[in-house]
Amino acid sequence: VEAHRGRRSGPRVSVVVPCYNLGKYLPDTLDSLIAQTDPDWEHLIYDDGSTDPEVADALVWAAKDTRVSVWRREENQDRPAAIWNFLLDRARGRYFATLDDDNEKLPRFVEVMAGELDRDSSLDLVTCGFVVRTEGQADWEHHHNLNTTPDGVEQASTCEGGSMLY
Repeated sequence: VEAHRGRRSGPRVSVVVPCYNLGKYLPDTLDSLIAQTDPDWEHLIYDDGSTDPEVADALVWAAKDTRVSVWRREENQDRPAAIWNFLLDRARGRYFATLDDDNEKLPRFVEVMAGELDRDSSLDLVTCGFVVRTEGQADWEHHHNLNTTPDGVEQASTCEGGSMLY
């Protein structure tokens, strides 16, 4: 993480998203970044050979935002680690976060989480609680029990892995 910090000039936060055939959810994922209260982010998306036409439509729409970069592979390679590395190699942000193509960031994720890392340079990551939303079921919250969890950060993400900023 330390090697990534400040290695390139660019946005404050890079959010990397591998996607594959979840076109039903992808527009909400993309909208959740556009709705951030802090606009200093970039969104790097890698489509691993989706056959779902809704994915292609969502990615064409997303690429209209200059903060979004999209890569697409014609055939599914099903190598998640290779995709994460590909995206992280291209990330220009001081900090980075992951986001699955069927999850969302709540509007203050970038503002609050990056603010915590800016305030305390001894931290390599911050994490926060998250909300699990399942169609037809009540939402439930989970909060990590880590000392790095800022008291003011609640419900910043709708997924566990996406509740961290490095």
